Amino acid sequence: MTRARYKHLIDEENNFVSREDVKIYYPDRFSTPKNLLVGLGSTSDLFGPELEFGRIVANMYDGPTLIVKAAYGGMDLAVDFRPPSRGFSNYTNYEQGVSQDVEEQLIGAESYGKYYNLTMDAVHDAVSMIEAGTVFNGSTTWDLKGLVWFHGWNDHINRRKLDEYEENLKSLIRDLRIDLNESELPVVIGELGQGGIHPEGSKAVAAKTVDMRRIQRSVAHCDEFRNTTSFAMTSTYFVEVGEGDEQYNGGYHYYGRADTFAQIGQSFGQMIVQLMEDISYLAVAAGS
Repeated sequence: MTRARYKHLIDEENNFVSREDVKIYYPDRFSTPKNLLVGLGSTSDLFGPELEFGRIVANMYDGPTLIVKAAYGGMDLAVDFRPPSRGFSNYTNYEQGVSQDVEEQLIGAESYGKYYNLTMDAVHDAVSMIEAGTVFNGSTTWDLKGLVWFHGWNDHINRRKLDEYEENLKSLIRDLRIDLNESELPVVIGELGQGGIHPEGSKAVAAKTVDMRRIQRSVAHCDEFRNTTSFAMTSTYFVEVGEGDEQYNGGYHYYGRADTFAQIGQSFGQMIVQLMEDISYLAVAAGS
């Protein structure tokens, strides 16, 4: 059954298919866009949601597709991705996970939103490469179609950061839409799905996971973002591994299971396509 489900990833010579019509720009790993292929994860032998996400989005539309992958790892929304409209706060380096042996100090203003800015830089760099004709054989036109926000672990383990996550996430969507000049940019919010549908662990840990999921769903379904955002469950794809089974980096990375990340990518792709179609329909209806 698994072979049939993923046969599109393998060519007739039993090699992984390389999609020339879908490129990934992942500035944390490589400086120029690469064809969509297995190996564009955090290391060269892994992949993330981009693999199936890119296939589904590209198959739905004519013309080439470029995905900007801003995956830096270990970052939070409260400080690292903090949106500009939220200003600075008074978090300390201890709250950022620095050893307790280090004297607690306030985090400098330059750290707030650092990775928000790096993400914007990555988008601008990608656009510049497209407009220079170096990505898709001379094609220089582009259209921004959507955003997937798949995040939450480093905020949900800190109650203070979790408590402000809802407003931070709403501000993130607003600010990105302003900075990208797309007032109705389709946004898919990926669930913090670690631990599965019924997260285990201590009562306190499980409660914070449930709280984060509630916040993510609430933001996606709030009146302000109605019809332009969606909430994608990922907990349904979480599968525990057996003792001694091969895995990657524990449960907070979904054990690195290929089938899990393939299904998550498919879900993100289907949702972003649906949002693009819905928003397009609403725009036509409003103008008719």
